[in-house]
Amino acid sequence: MTRKSRSYIYLSLGVLILFTGFYFWGPIRFANGRGPLNSFDTMPVQTDSAIITIAFTGDIMGHTPLIEAMYQPQTKTYDYTPIFKHVAPYFKRCDWVIGNLEVTLAGAPYTGYPTFSSPDALLNALLDAGYTTLITANNHSYDKGKNGFTRTLHVLDSMKMPHTGTFRDASERDSLYPLIWESQNGFRIALLNYTYGTNGIKVLPPNIVNMIDTSHIRKDLLKAKQQEVDFIITTFHWGVEYQRMESTQQALIAQFAADYGADLIIGAHPHVVQPIRWITPKSDSTHHVPVFYSLGNFISNQRDVYRDGGIIAEVVLVKKNNKVRIHSYQYIPTWVYKKESAPQNYTIIPVSMAEMYPTYFNLSSKDSVKLHRFGSDTRMLLHPISEKIPKWELMSE
Repeated sequence: MTRKSRSYIYLSLGVLILFTGFYFWGPIRFANGRGPLNSFDTMPVQTDSAIITIAFTGDIMGHTPLIEAMYQPQTKTYDYTPIFKHVAPYFKRCDWVIGNLEVTLAGAPYTGYPTFSSPDALLNALLDAGYTTLITANNHSYDKGKNGFTRTLHVLDSMKMPHTGTFRDASERDSLYPLIWESQNGFRIALLNYTYGTNGIKVLPPNIVNMIDTSHIRKDLLKAKQQEVDFIITTFHWGVEYQRMESTQQALIAQFAADYGADLIIGAHPHVVQPIRWITPKSDSTHHVPVFYSLGNFISNQRDVYRDGGIIAEVVLVKKNNKVRIHSYQYIPTWVYKKESAPQNYTIIPVSMAEMYPTYFNLSSKDSVKLHRFGSDTRMLLHPISEKIPKWELMSE
């Protein structure tokens, strides 16, 4: 075989491999909603633009072992502050921090699954950690009935924690929904929140828990637009528990929300991380709406694989000439450490922080394996979405 013939064969094989890769890999990337990621990440921020960072966390749970571990026998009080100490510095650098409160604050006796009621000290810790808003429409919103529901709203209001998704009555919903958040540098954003149900517990009138109902969602999105907001975030409590891929129903609901004006969609409930994708509204092929289908567990006692952690969703928005665009959307994997020996405690550990400072947390080999496995599994699931690695601050243990 001549050198010319060999060169021709090698060239042909190279073209064939390149074509095959494009044929299979290219359409898959765009079909699964991950194509325009780089166009978000690489758009420059000009000096005369305003910019904000929004962080979202998944399920904030209150299982019985967690409640018991937070009890301080010396003072006979509860202290949740240590749980959030490693993520609090990051939250305090963000402009808006939103969490999914999946418990009631119904007062004593405090209970875990299946009907949650956590101490008010949990809310104190969330405020101290830097949370600025909580969404409350989920399948546990009405765990303690009318009294527990009403007390939860009272505690949130009395401690000046903005919230949305549940309301005492229709009048309150009409006046306060959608929640409108305004930043100091001129952003005006609407936040909506809905759940698939309340575990079969009937919500008694006049109380309201926002349900996933397309007619209501369409009206609410229209109302948000009429309030001249720059951006609309829609959050859903949806999906199948412990299923790592989004369901067809989730995808349909997300498409519906995007078609009627949602600019960003955040999901919770499955207790595991689900993919981050983007969808295109039918009315505007140039507009791309990121969808975080499930952020997983932010704090819980669930220890099974995939359930022992979650992600923080970070979205950076830029505003110029009264137009807002998404500059970037990323994720931060977090793992829940449970110290089994007495006294028990729980701590949310950012995976990248543990990797950056491998001896800092003094984890057992077993816990270290679990943390790294969670990080690896999460990155594989979310590839090729880029991971955010903040500048972590070390504190004394």
